[in-house]
Amino acid sequence: MRESIAKSAIILRSFAKTPDVMPEIVERALASARQALSFTVGGKRAFDVVLFATPQDYDCGQTSKALHDAIKAEGLDAYSLPVRGHHSCGALNQALQWCAAENVDRAFIVSNKAIDYLDTPTLEKMFSALDAGKKVVGVSIPGLSDIAESPIQNTLAAWDIT
Repeated sequence: MRESIAKSAIILRSFAKTPDVMPEIVERALASARQALSFTVGGKRAFDVVLFATPQDYDCGQTSKALHDAIKAEGLDAYSLPVRGHHSCGALNQALQWCAAENVDRAFIVSNKAIDYLDTPTLEKMFSALDAGKKVVGVSIPGLSDIAESPIQNTLAAWDIT
């Protein structure tokens, strides 16, 4: 259950390598934001902040603005942040720094490959582990082992960043 009053964010990476895939990328991102905003744990919205981190080193240079415009048009409670560095490390560190500056205590990093595995029972377990003092909570996802070398990965994990 979500007992804590800690502020939580979900960080979703979103980028388009070429402009022709932009509409698909933006629509998938909006669907992920809607899904993230629909989760409740312990009677409270699970995520106080939805943040799209767009790694500029992998992007065609248009995704962050396109996401910003689409988020605004749809009226979603989400943000688009252009970041630098590798999408699995440097870019995520910048997103975490943004979260810390916004007084976020817990950041849930979720890849687009993993968003469909996120559900209320999983979130409840993750929040419970964080409430018990865990600093990092990773979720093992069957079938996504091709992108993991260790149990803690940025595919679906929560980090206490206080």
